[in-house]
Amino acid sequence: MRPLAVFSWLIAAVAASKRPCPEVMHVGGLAFPLSGKPRGPAGRRLQEDAAGGVLIPNRSAPTEMLIGTKSAFPFSFAVNSSASPGFATDSAGQLKFSGFAWELFDRFLFPIASRFGSNFSTYRIVKFENNDQILRAVASGMIDAGHAAITKTPEREALVDFTTSWFDTGLSIMTRTSTGIPVDQAVATLTTATGVITSVVALVASAVLAMSIALFVLERAVPGPRPVMRKGCCSGIKDSGVLIMLLLAHVPVRIPSGMLSRPVAAMCSVSSSVLTIVVTAIATVALQSATNAADVTGIADLAGKSLLVPVASTAATFLDRNFLGAHVTPTATIDEALDRFRGGEGDAILYDEPVLAAFIGEDVKVSGSKRFTLVGGTFELQQYGIAISPDLGLSVRKAFNRAILSVYGTAEMDTLREHWFHTGAEAGSMPAATPSSITDFLAENFITISIIVGAVVGTALFAGLAAFCIRSTHTMWQSGSFSYRLPAAATVFGTAAAAWASAYRAARRQGP
Repeated sequence: MRPLAVFSWLIAAVAASKRPCPEVMHVGGLAFPLSGKPRGPAGRRLQEDAAGGVLIPNRSAPTEMLIGTKSAFPFSFAVNSSASPGFATDSAGQLKFSGFAWELFDRFLFPIASRFGSNFSTYRIVKFENNDQILRAVASGMIDAGHAAITKTPEREALVDFTTSWFDTGLSIMTRTSTGIPVDQAVATLTTATGVITSVVALVASAVLAMSIALFVLERAVPGPRPVMRKGCCSGIKDSGVLIMLLLAHVPVRIPSGMLSRPVAAMCSVSSSVLTIVVTAIATVALQSATNAADVTGIADLAGKSLLVPVASTAATFLDRNFLGAHVTPTATIDEALDRFRGGEGDAILYDEPVLAAFIGEDVKVSGSKRFTLVGGTFELQQYGIAISPDLGLSVRKAFNRAILSVYGTAEMDTLREHWFHTGAEAGSMPAATPSSITDFLAENFITISIIVGAVVGTALFAGLAAFCIRSTHTMWQSGSFSYRLPAAATVFGTAAAAWASAYRAARRQGP
Protein backbone atom coordinates (compact mmCIF):
# COMPACT_ATOMS: atom_id res chain seq x y z
CA MET A 1 0.00 0.00 0.00
CA ARG A 2 2.82 2.38 0.78
CA PRO A 3 4.35 2.29 -2.76
CA LEU A 4 0.87 2.90 -4.18
CA ALA A 5 0.37 5.94 -1.93
CA VAL A 6 3.76 7.33 -2.88
CA PHE A 7 3.00 6.78 -6.54
CA SER A 8 -0.37 8.57 -6.17
CA TRP A 9 1.31 11.47 -4.39
CA LEU A 10 3.87 11.79 -7.19
CA ILE A 11 1.13 11.81 -9.84
CA ALA A 12 -0.76 14.54 -7.93
CA ALA A 13 2.41 16.61 -7.59
CA VAL A 14 3.16 16.36 -11.29
CA ALA A 15 -0.44 17.31 -12.14
CA ALA A 16 -0.28 20.26 -9.80
CA SER A 17 2.94 21.40 -11.43
CA LYS A 18 1.24 21.29 -14.81
CA ARG A 19 -1.58 23.65 -13.69
CA PRO A 20 -1.05 27.31 -14.63
CA CYS A 21 -0.18 29.31 -11.57
CA PRO A 22 -2.11 32.53 -11.06
CA GLU A 23 0.02 35.34 -12.43
CA VAL A 24 -2.34 38.23 -11.81
CA MET A 25 -4.04 40.06 -8.98
CA HIS A 26 -7.57 41.40 -9.49
CA VAL A 27 -8.15 44.83 -7.96
CA GLY A 28 -11.25 46.88 -8.67
CA GLY A 29 -12.09 44.78 -11.72
CA LEU A 30 -8.61 45.21 -13.22
CA ALA A 31 -6.02 42.43 -13.69
CA PHE A 32 -2.44 43.22 -12.63
CA PRO A 33 0.66 40.94 -12.70
CA LEU A 34 1.79 39.61 -9.34
CA SER A 35 5.48 39.87 -10.17
CA GLY A 36 7.58 40.66 -13.19
CA LYS A 37 6.27 40.53 -16.71
CA PRO A 38 3.97 37.66 -17.69
CA ARG A 39 5.42 35.14 -20.13
CA GLY A 40 4.01 33.04 -22.93
CA PRO A 41 0.87 33.49 -25.05
CA ALA A 42 -1.31 33.97 -21.98
CA GLY A 43 1.05 36.63 -20.74
CA ARG A 44 0.99 38.35 -24.11
CA ARG A 45 -2.80 38.41 -24.03
CA LEU A 46 -2.63 39.88 -20.55
CA GLN A 47 -0.27 42.57 -21.80
CA GLU A 48 -2.62 43.42 -24.66
CA ASP A 49 -5.52 43.56 -22.23
CA ALA A 50 -3.52 45.72 -19.85
CA ALA A 51 -2.73 48.17 -22.63
CA GLY A 52 -6.34 48.29 -23.76
CA GLY A 53 -5.36 47.33 -27.29
CA VAL A 54 -2.68 50.04 -27.50
CA LEU A 55 0.40 49.04 -29.48
CA ILE A 56 3.44 49.56 -27.26
CA PRO A 57 6.46 50.63 -29.35
CA ASN A 58 9.92 49.16 -28.92
CA ARG A 59 12.68 51.18 -27.34
CA SER A 60 15.28 52.60 -29.66
CA ALA A 61 17.87 52.34 -26.85
CA PRO A 62 18.07 50.89 -23.33
CA THR A 63 18.17 54.43 -21.93
CA GLU A 64 14.89 55.44 -23.59
CA MET A 65 11.93 55.91 -21.26
CA LEU A 66 8.49 54.75 -22.43
CA ILE A 67 5.96 57.07 -20.85
CA GLY A 68 2.20 56.87 -21.31
CA THR A 69 -0.21 59.78 -21.48
CA LYS A 70 -3.77 60.73 -22.38
CA SER A 71 -5.53 63.74 -23.84
CA ALA A 72 -6.52 66.22 -21.12
CA PHE A 73 -6.31 69.84 -22.24
CA PRO A 74 -4.51 72.00 -21.13
CA PHE A 75 -2.20 69.47 -19.48
CA SER A 76 -1.68 67.04 -22.34
CA PHE A 77 -2.78 66.97 -25.97
CA ALA A 78 -1.29 65.68 -29.22
CA VAL A 79 0.10 68.20 -31.72
CA ASN A 80 1.69 68.22 -35.14
CA SER A 81 5.17 69.53 -34.43
CA SER A 82 5.64 70.73 -38.02
CA ALA A 83 2.34 72.65 -38.10
CA SER A 84 2.03 73.78 -34.47
CA PRO A 85 3.70 77.13 -33.73
CA GLY A 86 3.65 76.52 -29.97
CA PHE A 87 5.47 74.10 -27.72
CA ALA A 88 5.92 70.46 -28.78
CA THR A 89 7.80 67.75 -26.92
CA ASP A 90 11.32 66.80 -27.96
CA SER A 91 10.47 63.13 -27.61
CA ALA A 92 11.56 60.19 -29.74
CA GLY A 93 9.21 59.06 -32.47
CA GLN A 94 6.67 61.00 -34.49
CA LEU A 95 4.06 61.35 -31.74
CA LYS A 96 4.44 64.79 -30.14
CA PHE A 97 2.49 66.32 -27.29
CA SER A 98 1.99 69.77 -25.84
CA GLY A 99 0.41 71.24 -22.74
CA PHE A 100 1.38 72.33 -19.26
CA ALA A 101 2.32 68.83 -18.08
CA TRP A 102 4.55 68.14 -21.06
CA GLU A 103 6.27 71.51 -21.21
CA LEU A 104 7.06 71.11 -17.52
CA PHE A 105 8.32 67.58 -18.12
CA ASP A 106 10.32 68.32 -21.27
CA ARG A 107 11.96 71.57 -20.16
CA PHE A 108 12.56 70.84 -16.48
CA LEU A 109 11.63 67.49 -14.94
CA PHE A 110 13.19 65.05 -17.41
CA PRO A 111 16.59 66.79 -17.86
CA ILE A 112 16.91 67.52 -14.13
CA ALA A 113 15.96 63.93 -13.22
CA SER A 114 18.61 62.68 -15.66
CA ARG A 115 21.25 64.67 -13.79
CA PHE A 116 19.98 63.25 -10.50
CA GLY A 117 20.44 59.65 -11.65
CA SER A 118 17.32 58.51 -13.52
CA ASN A 119 19.57 56.79 -16.16
CA PHE A 120 17.23 57.86 -19.00
CA SER A 121 18.58 60.02 -21.82
CA THR A 122 15.53 60.11 -24.12
CA TYR A 123 11.83 59.40 -23.80
CA ARG A 124 9.09 58.15 -26.13
CA ILE A 125 5.39 58.96 -25.61
CA VAL A 126 2.70 56.27 -25.82
CA LYS A 127 -0.88 57.52 -26.07
CA PHE A 128 -3.68 55.83 -24.12
CA GLU A 129 -7.39 56.57 -23.83
CA ASN A 130 -7.61 57.07 -20.07
CA ASN A 131 -5.92 56.59 -16.71
CA ASP A 132 -7.19 53.01 -16.54
CA GLN A 133 -5.08 51.94 -19.51
CA ILE A 134 -2.07 53.98 -18.38
CA LEU A 135 -2.02 52.45 -14.90
CA ARG A 136 -2.50 48.94 -16.29
CA ALA A 137 0.51 49.39 -18.57
CA VAL A 138 2.67 50.93 -15.83
CA ALA A 139 1.77 48.26 -13.28
CA SER A 140 2.49 45.45 -15.74
CA GLY A 141 5.87 46.93 -16.63
CA MET A 142 4.95 47.46 -20.28
CA ILE A 143 5.86 51.14 -19.97
CA ASP A 144 8.08 52.92 -17.49
CA ALA A 145 5.85 55.78 -16.39
CA GLY A 146 2.57 57.61 -16.90
CA HIS A 147 2.29 61.38 -17.06
CA ALA A 148 -0.72 63.61 -17.74
CA ALA A 149 -3.43 64.66 -15.31
CA ILE A 150 -3.13 61.52 -13.16
CA THR A 151 -4.47 61.94 -9.64
CA LYS A 152 -2.72 60.19 -6.78
CA THR A 153 -5.03 57.96 -4.71
CA PRO A 154 -4.31 55.25 -2.11
CA GLU A 155 -5.78 52.61 -4.42
CA ARG A 156 -3.50 53.63 -7.27
CA GLU A 157 -0.46 53.93 -5.01
CA ALA A 158 -0.95 50.28 -4.05
CA LEU A 159 -0.38 49.32 -7.70
CA VAL A 160 2.25 51.77 -8.96
CA ASP A 161 4.79 54.13 -7.48
CA PHE A 162 3.99 57.84 -7.58
CA THR A 163 6.36 60.77 -7.46
CA THR A 164 5.76 63.70 -5.20
CA SER A 165 2.92 65.95 -6.34
CA TRP A 166 3.58 68.48 -9.09
CA PHE A 167 0.09 70.04 -9.30
CA ASP A 168 -2.69 70.66 -6.77
CA THR A 169 -6.23 70.32 -8.07
CA GLY A 170 -9.74 69.18 -7.18
CA LEU A 171 -13.11 68.28 -8.62
CA SER A 172 -15.65 70.77 -9.89
CA ILE A 173 -19.03 70.81 -11.62
CA MET A 174 -19.56 72.42 -15.02
CA THR A 175 -23.05 73.37 -16.15
CA ARG A 176 -24.55 75.37 -18.96
CA THR A 177 -25.49 78.99 -18.46
CA SER A 178 -28.81 78.12 -20.16
CA THR A 179 -29.48 81.25 -22.22
CA GLY A 180 -25.96 82.50 -21.66
CA ILE A 181 -26.77 84.19 -18.35
CA PRO A 182 -24.81 83.00 -15.30
CA VAL A 183 -26.47 83.28 -11.92
CA ASP A 184 -25.00 86.66 -10.95
CA GLN A 185 -25.73 88.05 -14.40
CA ALA A 186 -29.35 86.91 -14.22
CA VAL A 187 -29.84 88.52 -10.81
CA ALA A 188 -28.21 91.73 -12.06
CA THR A 189 -30.48 91.69 -15.08
CA LEU A 190 -33.51 91.68 -12.82
CA THR A 191 -32.29 94.27 -10.31
CA THR A 192 -30.21 96.85 -12.16
CA ALA A 193 -31.26 99.77 -14.33
CA THR A 194 -29.72 98.17 -17.39
CA GLY A 195 -31.74 94.97 -17.07
CA VAL A 196 -35.24 93.84 -17.68
CA ILE A 197 -36.99 96.65 -15.78
CA THR A 198 -35.35 99.39 -17.83
CA SER A 199 -36.04 97.51 -21.04
CA VAL A 200 -39.73 97.07 -20.26
CA VAL A 201 -40.06 100.73 -19.25
CA ALA A 202 -38.36 101.79 -22.49
CA LEU A 203 -40.69 99.60 -24.54
CA VAL A 204 -43.80 100.95 -22.81
CA ALA A 205 -42.53 104.54 -23.07
CA SER A 206 -42.00 104.14 -26.82
CA ALA A 207 -45.51 102.81 -27.26
CA VAL A 208 -47.02 105.59 -25.12
CA LEU A 209 -45.13 108.28 -27.07
CA ALA A 210 -46.31 106.88 -30.40
CA MET A 211 -49.91 106.65 -29.25
CA SER A 212 -49.74 110.14 -27.72
CA ILE A 213 -48.66 111.70 -30.99
CA ALA A 214 -51.27 109.71 -32.90
CA LEU A 215 -54.07 110.65 -30.49
CA PHE A 216 -53.11 114.34 -30.57
CA VAL A 217 -53.03 114.47 -34.38
CA LEU A 218 -56.37 112.71 -34.71
CA GLU A 219 -58.02 114.86 -32.06
CA ARG A 220 -56.78 118.08 -33.67
CA ALA A 221 -57.83 116.89 -37.12
CA VAL A 222 -61.40 116.06 -36.10
CA PRO A 223 -62.03 117.56 -32.66
CA GLY A 224 -65.01 116.56 -30.65
CA PRO A 225 -67.43 118.79 -28.81
CA ARG A 226 -65.58 118.26 -25.52
CA PRO A 227 -61.80 118.85 -25.97
CA VAL A 228 -59.58 117.00 -23.48
CA MET A 229 -56.19 118.44 -24.48
CA ARG A 230 -54.66 121.81 -25.17
CA LYS A 231 -54.17 123.13 -28.69
CA GLY A 232 -50.39 123.64 -28.48
CA CYS A 233 -48.24 120.91 -30.01
CA CYS A 234 -46.00 120.07 -27.03
CA SER A 235 -48.67 120.70 -24.41
CA GLY A 236 -51.22 118.76 -26.44
CA ILE A 237 -48.94 115.74 -26.84
CA LYS A 238 -48.18 115.91 -23.11
CA ASP A 239 -51.89 115.91 -22.27
CA SER A 240 -52.40 113.06 -24.70
CA GLY A 241 -49.60 111.04 -23.07
CA VAL A 242 -51.02 111.58 -19.58
CA LEU A 243 -54.42 110.52 -20.85
CA ILE A 244 -53.06 107.31 -22.39
CA MET A 245 -51.12 106.37 -19.23
CA LEU A 246 -54.24 106.91 -17.14
CA LEU A 247 -56.20 104.74 -19.55
CA LEU A 248 -53.54 102.01 -19.36
CA ALA A 249 -53.71 102.17 -15.57
CA HIS A 250 -57.52 101.72 -15.60
CA VAL A 251 -58.05 105.18 -14.06
CA PRO A 252 -61.51 106.61 -14.88
CA VAL A 253 -61.00 109.66 -17.15
CA ARG A 254 -62.95 111.51 -19.79
CA ILE A 255 -61.96 110.15 -23.16
CA PRO A 256 -61.86 112.25 -26.34
CA SER A 257 -65.13 112.67 -28.22
CA GLY A 258 -63.65 113.16 -31.70
CA MET A 259 -64.71 110.84 -34.48
CA LEU A 260 -61.13 109.51 -34.98
CA SER A 261 -59.57 109.99 -31.54
CA ARG A 262 -62.36 108.28 -29.61
CA PRO A 263 -61.69 104.78 -31.11
CA VAL A 264 -57.96 105.20 -30.43
CA ALA A 265 -58.60 106.07 -26.79
CA ALA A 266 -60.97 103.14 -26.44
CA MET A 267 -58.34 100.83 -27.92
CA CYS A 268 -55.77 102.09 -25.37
CA SER A 269 -58.17 101.33 -22.55
CA VAL A 270 -58.74 97.79 -23.82
CA SER A 271 -55.02 97.18 -24.50
CA SER A 272 -54.15 97.78 -20.84
CA SER A 273 -55.05 94.17 -20.10
CA VAL A 274 -52.86 92.98 -22.97
CA LEU A 275 -49.97 95.12 -21.69
CA THR A 276 -50.28 93.52 -18.26
CA ILE A 277 -50.02 90.07 -19.83
CA VAL A 278 -46.99 91.09 -21.93
CA VAL A 279 -45.11 92.57 -18.96
CA THR A 280 -45.89 89.50 -16.86
CA ALA A 281 -44.64 87.22 -19.64
CA ILE A 282 -41.41 89.21 -19.96
CA ALA A 283 -40.74 89.02 -16.23
CA THR A 284 -41.55 85.30 -16.25
CA VAL A 285 -39.09 84.63 -19.07
CA ALA A 286 -36.35 86.53 -17.24
CA LEU A 287 -37.04 84.69 -13.98
CA GLN A 288 -37.12 81.37 -15.83
CA SER A 289 -33.75 82.17 -17.39
CA ALA A 290 -32.32 82.89 -13.96
CA THR A 291 -33.86 79.69 -12.59
CA ASN A 292 -32.46 77.59 -15.42
CA ALA A 293 -29.02 79.15 -14.99
CA ALA A 294 -29.13 78.35 -11.28
CA ASP A 295 -30.60 74.87 -11.82
CA VAL A 296 -27.36 73.23 -10.64
CA THR A 297 -25.42 75.29 -8.12
CA GLY A 298 -23.60 72.57 -6.19
CA ILE A 299 -23.33 68.90 -5.29
CA ALA A 300 -26.73 68.86 -3.59
CA ASP A 301 -28.45 69.83 -6.86
CA LEU A 302 -27.11 66.84 -8.82
CA ALA A 303 -29.90 64.53 -7.64
CA GLY A 304 -31.99 63.54 -10.62
CA LYS A 305 -29.70 65.31 -13.09
CA SER A 306 -27.90 63.72 -16.04
CA LEU A 307 -24.17 63.73 -15.33
CA LEU A 308 -21.37 62.99 -17.82
CA VAL A 309 -18.32 61.41 -16.14
CA PRO A 310 -15.24 59.78 -17.76
CA VAL A 311 -14.58 56.22 -16.68
CA ALA A 312 -11.50 55.33 -14.62
CA SER A 313 -11.38 58.86 -13.20
CA THR A 314 -11.38 60.15 -9.64
CA ALA A 315 -14.71 61.80 -10.48
CA ALA A 316 -16.20 58.36 -11.14
CA THR A 317 -14.68 57.08 -7.89
CA PHE A 318 -16.15 60.04 -6.01
CA LEU A 319 -19.61 59.23 -7.36
CA ASP A 320 -19.23 55.55 -6.43
CA ARG A 321 -18.25 56.55 -2.90
CA ASN A 322 -20.95 59.21 -2.48
CA PHE A 323 -24.45 58.40 -3.64
CA LEU A 324 -25.76 61.67 -5.07
CA GLY A 325 -28.79 60.37 -6.92
CA ALA A 326 -27.53 61.58 -10.31
CA HIS A 327 -28.05 59.71 -13.57
CA VAL A 328 -24.44 59.03 -14.57
CA THR A 329 -23.52 58.62 -18.23
CA PRO A 330 -19.98 57.17 -18.47
CA THR A 331 -17.69 58.20 -21.31
CA ALA A 332 -14.44 56.64 -22.49
CA THR A 333 -12.46 59.90 -22.30
CA ILE A 334 -12.85 63.43 -21.01
CA ASP A 335 -12.72 64.69 -24.60
CA GLU A 336 -15.77 62.59 -25.43
CA ALA A 337 -17.60 63.93 -22.38
CA LEU A 338 -16.82 67.53 -23.32
CA ASP A 339 -17.85 67.03 -26.95
CA ARG A 340 -21.15 65.43 -25.97
CA PHE A 341 -21.83 68.13 -23.39
CA ARG A 342 -21.09 70.83 -25.97
CA GLY A 343 -23.59 69.12 -28.25
CA GLY A 344 -26.35 69.43 -25.66
CA GLU A 345 -26.18 66.08 -23.87
CA GLY A 346 -26.34 65.94 -20.09
CA ASP A 347 -27.02 68.55 -17.42
CA ALA A 348 -23.50 68.77 -15.98
CA ILE A 349 -19.97 67.34 -16.03
CA LEU A 350 -17.99 66.33 -12.94
CA TYR A 351 -14.23 66.37 -13.47
CA ASP A 352 -10.97 68.08 -12.54
CA GLU A 353 -11.42 71.83 -12.12
CA PRO A 354 -8.47 73.07 -14.26
CA VAL A 355 -9.52 70.90 -17.22
CA LEU A 356 -13.09 72.20 -17.09
CA ALA A 357 -11.93 75.81 -16.65
CA ALA A 358 -9.67 75.50 -19.69
CA PHE A 359 -12.56 74.08 -21.73
CA ILE A 360 -14.73 77.06 -20.81
CA GLY A 361 -11.96 79.46 -21.80
CA GLU A 362 -11.46 77.79 -25.19
CA ASP A 363 -15.21 77.79 -25.84
CA VAL A 364 -15.34 81.51 -25.05
CA LYS A 365 -12.65 82.12 -27.68
CA VAL A 366 -14.59 80.16 -30.31
CA SER A 367 -18.18 81.22 -29.58
CA GLY A 368 -17.52 84.71 -28.24
CA SER A 369 -19.83 84.12 -25.27
CA LYS A 370 -19.72 82.27 -21.98
CA ARG A 371 -21.99 79.29 -22.55
CA PHE A 372 -20.69 77.17 -19.64
CA THR A 373 -19.76 77.90 -16.05
CA LEU A 374 -18.32 76.21 -12.95
CA VAL A 375 -20.56 75.94 -9.89
CA GLY A 376 -20.17 74.64 -6.36
CA GLY A 377 -16.51 75.60 -5.98
CA THR A 378 -13.63 73.11 -5.86
CA PHE A 379 -14.05 70.05 -3.65
CA GLU A 380 -12.36 66.66 -3.15
CA LEU A 381 -8.91 68.27 -3.26
CA GLN A 382 -6.39 66.15 -5.16
CA GLN A 383 -2.82 66.11 -6.42
CA TYR A 384 -1.28 65.06 -9.71
CA GLY A 385 1.82 62.86 -9.74
CA ILE A 386 3.91 60.87 -12.22
CA ALA A 387 3.16 57.14 -12.09
CA ILE A 388 6.41 55.13 -12.02
CA SER A 389 6.70 51.40 -12.69
CA PRO A 390 7.74 49.46 -9.56
CA ASP A 391 10.23 47.55 -11.75
CA LEU A 392 12.39 50.69 -12.05
CA GLY A 393 13.26 50.73 -8.39
CA LEU A 394 13.58 53.58 -5.96
CA SER A 395 16.35 55.52 -7.72
CA VAL A 396 14.21 56.69 -10.66
CA ARG A 397 11.39 57.86 -8.40
CA LYS A 398 13.84 59.73 -6.17
CA ALA A 399 15.41 61.41 -9.20
CA PHE A 400 12.04 62.72 -10.38
CA ASN A 401 11.08 63.73 -6.85
CA ARG A 402 14.19 65.90 -6.60
CA ALA A 403 13.45 67.37 -10.04
CA ILE A 404 9.88 68.29 -9.03
CA LEU A 405 10.97 69.84 -5.74
CA SER A 406 13.68 71.86 -7.48
CA VAL A 407 11.20 73.64 -9.78
CA TYR A 408 8.09 73.70 -7.58
CA GLY A 409 7.18 77.27 -6.63
CA THR A 410 9.84 78.87 -8.84
CA ALA A 411 9.36 81.77 -11.25
CA GLU A 412 9.63 79.36 -14.18
CA MET A 413 6.74 77.33 -12.79
CA ASP A 414 4.66 80.49 -12.34
CA THR A 415 5.40 81.51 -15.93
CA LEU A 416 4.18 78.15 -17.20
CA ARG A 417 1.02 78.41 -15.12
CA GLU A 418 0.31 81.89 -16.43
CA HIS A 419 0.82 80.73 -20.00
CA TRP A 420 -1.34 77.61 -19.88
CA PHE A 421 -4.09 78.61 -17.45
CA HIS A 422 -4.89 82.16 -18.62
CA THR A 423 -7.98 80.76 -20.33
CA GLY A 424 -9.76 80.44 -17.02
CA ALA A 425 -9.25 84.16 -16.30
CA GLU A 426 -10.51 85.05 -19.75
CA ALA A 427 -13.58 82.93 -19.23
CA GLY A 428 -14.31 84.62 -15.94
CA SER A 429 -13.96 88.14 -17.35
CA MET A 430 -15.94 87.48 -20.53
CA PRO A 431 -19.47 88.88 -20.35
CA ALA A 432 -22.07 86.19 -20.72
CA ALA A 433 -24.27 85.99 -23.75
CA THR A 434 -27.88 86.99 -23.04
CA PRO A 435 -29.87 86.08 -26.13
CA SER A 436 -33.15 86.00 -24.20
CA SER A 437 -32.59 89.14 -22.16
CA ILE A 438 -34.94 91.97 -23.04
CA THR A 439 -32.05 94.41 -23.39
CA ASP A 440 -30.55 92.43 -26.24
CA PHE A 441 -34.01 91.80 -27.65
CA LEU A 442 -34.53 95.54 -27.99
CA ALA A 443 -31.05 96.03 -29.43
CA GLU A 444 -31.46 93.26 -31.98
CA ASN A 445 -34.98 94.35 -32.95
CA PHE A 446 -34.49 98.12 -32.83
CA ILE A 447 -35.33 98.51 -36.53
CA THR A 448 -38.49 96.41 -36.18
CA ILE A 449 -39.66 98.39 -33.16
CA SER A 450 -38.88 101.65 -34.96
CA ILE A 451 -40.91 100.53 -37.97
CA ILE A 452 -43.88 99.64 -35.78
CA VAL A 453 -43.77 102.94 -33.88
CA GLY A 454 -43.24 104.86 -37.12
CA ALA A 455 -46.13 103.05 -38.77
CA VAL A 456 -48.47 103.97 -35.92
CA VAL A 457 -47.44 107.63 -35.97
CA GLY A 458 -47.39 107.76 -39.79
CA THR A 459 -50.84 106.23 -40.08
CA ALA A 460 -52.18 108.70 -37.54
CA LEU A 461 -50.56 111.63 -39.36
CA PHE A 462 -51.96 110.51 -42.73
CA ALA A 463 -55.43 109.94 -41.29
CA GLY A 464 -55.32 113.23 -39.45
CA LEU A 465 -54.14 115.14 -42.54
CA ALA A 466 -56.83 113.54 -44.69
CA ALA A 467 -59.49 114.28 -42.10
CA PHE A 468 -58.22 117.86 -41.74
CA CYS A 469 -58.38 118.44 -45.54
CA ILE A 470 -61.85 116.94 -45.81
CA ARG A 471 -63.13 118.92 -42.85
CA SER A 472 -61.60 122.17 -44.15
CA THR A 473 -63.01 121.63 -47.65
CA HIS A 474 -66.44 120.90 -46.21
CA THR A 475 -66.31 124.03 -44.06
CA MET A 476 -65.30 126.21 -47.02
CA TRP A 477 -68.04 124.67 -49.12
CA GLN A 478 -70.62 125.48 -46.49
CA SER A 479 -69.32 129.03 -46.14
CA GLY A 480 -69.54 129.60 -49.93
CA SER A 481 -65.82 130.08 -50.44
CA PHE A 482 -65.89 127.77 -53.47
CA SER A 483 -69.12 129.30 -55.04
CA TYR A 484 -67.36 131.60 -57.53
CA ARG A 485 -65.21 128.81 -58.82
CA LEU A 486 -67.90 126.19 -59.31
CA PRO A 487 -69.93 128.01 -62.04
CA ALA A 488 -66.81 128.72 -64.03
CA ALA A 489 -65.75 125.13 -63.79
CA ALA A 490 -69.23 123.98 -64.73
CA THR A 491 -69.29 126.40 -67.69
CA VAL A 492 -65.95 125.15 -68.97
CA PHE A 493 -67.00 121.55 -68.57
CA GLY A 494 -70.41 122.19 -70.20
CA THR A 495 -68.89 124.05 -73.13
CA ALA A 496 -66.40 121.26 -73.78
CA ALA A 497 -69.13 118.64 -73.56
CA ALA A 498 -71.40 120.57 -75.94
CA ALA A 499 -68.59 121.00 -78.47
CA TRP A 500 -67.78 117.31 -78.34
CA ALA A 501 -71.47 116.34 -78.79
CA SER A 502 -71.90 118.73 -81.75
CA ALA A 503 -68.85 117.31 -83.50
CA TYR A 504 -70.10 113.79 -82.91
CA ARG A 505 -73.53 114.53 -84.43
CA ALA A 506 -71.99 116.19 -87.49
CA ALA A 507 -69.85 113.15 -88.12
CA ARG A 508 -72.88 110.88 -87.93
CA ARG A 509 -74.81 112.96 -90.50
CA GLN A 510 -72.02 112.85 -93.03
CA GLY A 511 -71.91 109.08 -92.84
CA PRO A 512 -69.16 106.89 -94.24
